Amino acid sequence: LDRKACKLRSQVGITRSGRQLAGKFAERPRATTLARWDPRHFGVVGKISWRRAPACLHRHGRGDHRQGGHRDRKRHTPLGLCRGTFGLSLRPHGRQYDGGSKSDRVRMPWSPAPAPRMLVRMSLPVDNPPSDSPLALFVRWFDEATAAGLAQPEAMALATATPQGRPSVRMVLYRGLSGEGIRFFTNKQSRKGEELAANPFAATVFHWEPLGRQVRFEGRITALTQQEDDAYFGARPRGHQLAAVASPQSRPIATDALVARYHDLERQYLGAPVPRPAHWGGFRLSPDRIEFWTQKDNRLHERQIFVLEAGVWRGDTLAP
Repeated sequence: LDRKACKLRSQVGITRSGRQLAGKFAERPRATTLARWDPRHFGVVGKISWRRAPACLHRHGRGDHRQGGHRDRKRHTPLGLCRGTFGLSLRPHGRQYDGGSKSDRVRMPWSPAPAPRMLVRMSLPVDNPPSDSPLALFVRWFDEATAAGLAQPEAMALATATPQGRPSVRMVLYRGLSGEGIRFFTNKQSRKGEELAANPFAATVFHWEPLGRQVRFEGRITALTQQEDDAYFGARPRGHQLAAVASPQSRPIATDALVARYHDLERQYLGAPVPRPAHWGGFRLSPDRIEFWTQKDNRLHERQIFVLEAGVWRGDTLAP
C-alpha cells in the first residue's frame, strides 16, 4: 500500500473471482476492499486500472521478464505461469477508516490504536438445520471457533452493492441462524441498509485465521419480523440500545454532538426501557451458495462448494 494506490492481484480468466473481476471491471472499473485489525478496520473505495507485467515480476522476482525468474536467486519461472495473471491498482476516490469508536472514523491507519473494546457475549438463536444441509456444517464450525476461544468468531465481512453495481463492504456481527439463513442487525437508514433495500442480495465471509478456516455465503436478503427485531433489541446492553437511538448511522455528525445526544437520551430514559427505533432491525441472508475453505500446506487449500438448485444442495470440490 502506497499513498496513491493499493496493489491487488488476481488470476484473471482462471478462477471464479478472476472471471468476475475481468467482467465487472471491464464494465465498471470500481471496487472496494477492507482490512480488519481488531478492533480497527480500514476500507478503500476507488477506481481500478490494469497492469500486466508487474504482477509476474513481483510474484516471481525482478529481472528479465522474457525469461522469468530472478537472476540473483537463479530462479527461473516460465512466463506461462504468469499467463492470465494481472496486477490491479485500486486508486482511492476516498478512504473510509473505522475504528473502535465514532471518533476514530476520520483517523488514518497509522494513528495510535484505541483501547481494546469490551466484547459482549450473547446467546445466539440457532434453528437446527437439516443434517444434509451445509448450514449444519457451518453451525459445527462456528461452535468450534467459539470453543477455541477466538476473540470474536461472530465477526463477518458483509458486502453489498447499489443497483448500478458499486460495491461496499464492512464488518458486522452474525446474530444467529433462523429460517435457513444467517441473521444480522443494523440501522436500516445506513448505507448498507439502503443498498440492501434497493438491491436485496449480499455476500459475507467468516475468517477464523487461527483455525485455518473460512466460510463464504452468497444469497438473497429479506427483512426479519418486528417480533424478531424487538426480541433482539431488548436483549442488547442498555448502552448499545441508547447508541442505536442516538446515532444517525452513515450520516455526518460531530463527535461532541453525538456524545451529547447519547447523554440526553440517558437522562430521558432514566429508569425506563429504551424503545427500538423503527428504522433499526435485522436481515436474513438466505444463501444459495456456501463455500467452506480449509487451509492446507503449500497452498493446496481445500474448498468445498455447495450450490442450491431447485431446493436441493449440490456439493463439489473446487481447486484452490
